[in-house]
Amino acid sequence: MSRRRDPDWFLRWFMYVMMVLFAIIVLLASQLYAKTSTWDDWLKEDTFGNDYLFYDQSVQIQAPYRAIDPAGVGVTLRDSGIGIQHFTKLTLIIDDNPTPCCAEFEFHNIEPFVMTNVE
Repeated sequence: MSRRRDPDWFLRWFMYVMMVLFAIIVLLASQLYAKTSTWDDWLKEDTFGNDYLFYDQSVQIQAPYRAIDPAGVGVTLRDSGIGIQHFTKLTLIIDDNPTPCCAEFEFHNIEPFVMTNVE
């Protein structure tokens, strides 16, 4: 008694190999994409040079993750801290944008609050 080979064995084997290759390519592409950061690579140095920057959680930003209509995207910036704040200047930077440094706002003895439309 001899065993007959399934006529579609090569097609199944080829599809399994293609699925594994696709998974490897997706994994490598996601690792490459995760490592690229325009802020750390060049934007921080171009915009602020060697100035000391710190992260502050008191500033709230309301903006869509992706713009539905890139002709006008509403952005709201608000400081949720108490009283007159310690900073007098706010720079709006939109990463992965053709002009990343969009606007600079200055505050003198007023509460930082900005509603703007970015194109």
